[in-house]
Parts: sequence; C-alpha cells; structure tokens
Amino acid sequence: MLFLLSGLASACIAWCINYLLFQLLINKSKAVLAAPVVEELSKTLIAINLGASILYTHLVFGLVEAVWDIRNSHKLGLTAAWMSVGGHAVFGLSAQIIYMNQQKILYSVAAGLIIHLIWNRMIYRLVINNN
Repeated sequence: MLFLLSGLASACIAWCINYLLFQLLINKSKAVLAAPVVEELSKTLIAINLGASILYTHLVFGLVEAVWDIRNSHKLGLTAAWMSVGGHAVFGLSAQIIYMNQQKILYSVAAGLIIHLIWNRMIYRLVINNN
C-alpha cells in the first residue's frame, strides 16, 4: 500500500512545484516542458525511496490528475481524465521496466520522461489542430 502514499505525495509535490513554475516563468511553454520533468522525478524518486511500485505510484498520480481534469474542464474533463490515467500508466510501466532491468534511477526517470514529453507533444498538437 506504499504506492498510495507515494502516488499522493508525488502528486502534491509536483502540483506545488508546477504551480510555482507557472507563476515564475513568463514563457508558459517552458513551464509546460518543465512539468513532465518535475512529475517524472517526483513519481519515480519517491516510489524508489519508499520501496513502492513505480507503476502503481504513476497510476495513483494519474488518478489524482484525472480528478483534477474532471473538476477543471467541463468540455474535455472526462476525455482528459482517461488520457491522464492511460498516459501515466505508460510512463510508469516504462520506468518500472527500466528500473527492474537496469537498477539505474536515472535511466528509469529518463524512460518515463522521454515518453511523457512525446505524449505531451502529441496531445498539444491534437489540441492545437482541434482549435
């Protein structure tokens, strides 16, 4: 059950840091790029340090983000929520597999981060093309 604590703690920490980044950075696109770094570091480092499942930590984080999406977007809330859970599951699975095989924290974080950045880029293009 450590994954619940790990997922909730990483969501709180990432939310606080991302909030500060969005307040401090004039160029919001840089904050959007920084958010995946903050999130992947938070989720994976906390999971590893607590001895929790990396995958389940990411899933809990995705569920927290899904609740946020539903509460804050009337137009795309449910769709965004499913995308959050699915995306974070994929990021977590990649980080978990790399960590299990390599036992390298940096590689594990990098695996989740690379996929997260690609994912965000695809979502960004999808939103831009639909508007």
